[in-house]
Amino acid sequence: MERVDDSIKETNGCDGGKFEELTIVIPYFNREQFLPRTFRSLERSTRRAARLIFVDNGSQDGSRALCEDFARRHPEQDILLLSESRSGAAIARNAGLAEVKTPWTYFFDSDDELSPRFIEQMEQTLKEHAEQNFDVIAFRTVMVHPDGSMTQRQSMFNESATDQILMSQLVTQNLFVRTDFLRRIGGWNEQLREWDDWELGIRVLVDGGKVLWLRDCAYHRIYLHPDSLTGKNFLTTCRGIDVAMQSVLNLCREKKKGRMDTPKSSSICRALAFRYALLSGILLREGGRTASLRFWSRALQCASAACGSKVPRSLRLPLAFFRAYTARGGRGAWRLARLFVTR
Repeated sequence: MERVDDSIKETNGCDGGKFEELTIVIPYFNREQFLPRTFRSLERSTRRAARLIFVDNGSQDGSRALCEDFARRHPEQDILLLSESRSGAAIARNAGLAEVKTPWTYFFDSDDELSPRFIEQMEQTLKEHAEQNFDVIAFRTVMVHPDGSMTQRQSMFNESATDQILMSQLVTQNLFVRTDFLRRIGGWNEQLREWDDWELGIRVLVDGGKVLWLRDCAYHRIYLHPDSLTGKNFLTTCRGIDVAMQSVLNLCREKKKGRMDTPKSSSICRALAFRYALLSGILLREGGRTASLRFWSRALQCASAACGSKVPRSLRLPLAFFRAYTARGGRGAWRLARLFVTR
């Protein structure tokens, strides 16, 4: 069992100094209820980031005032308060990214808790691996469910774009990223309203990003609730998810421009087909028959792109099985789906 950096009650924080190479970007929208929890976790941190950037994405509650008060109470911390009128988490994150001047950037959500020793341990990790040329430090996170139970986000600890498609192992809270690399691959996709971190993770891997996985510790407390970016059901967000998945399909089609070789593109399209099929089953279970049929059609579209022709029976049958399996409440289907995807 991996060690969980869950020592939130064991430290009151200390002025352990500043990690000069790191900026943390935290966008928020109407988070008056949750920001104090995030602030307390920052105050418990044993090291400070060189800068905190809070991006107000059009809040209509007291969130901005809370951030201003937090900045006044912590003159020892360089805090930049930004406003971004265009709606969207990806847009707000890019607004923060534009102001980053440090080599490393970390994005965090405004309703979660940062592990107290996270910054300290990231700094130590960079020192220990100074000779390695990696672009991302990745790790597991701890998910807190509405009933209070906690689970760790699953990961295969690899650099496989197809695994990212199937299981979303790179997400907002576990991407500690080199700033110039993130800018080079285009930052966050501002056209997306859902799954923007999933899509970013795919681009990180497709563009050759080198990932250092930390296997021995899971960080933070990521709270799942109906209003969180992480905890929404699929039926309410399926249109935005479809846009993100089509964006990745279009990325595959760029192989004609020399971005990817054909085998890699085919594998990604095949993985997309299985992810669409799994989601189609979930949508059917949630009562969204029309959305489910649309995602099933997308699954066949991606399968056809993978094969370059009509979808063979040997591929269509597994796709149909996984759709039916998830529709009946089956879990862990992505593990089986990996067997049908050439990575």
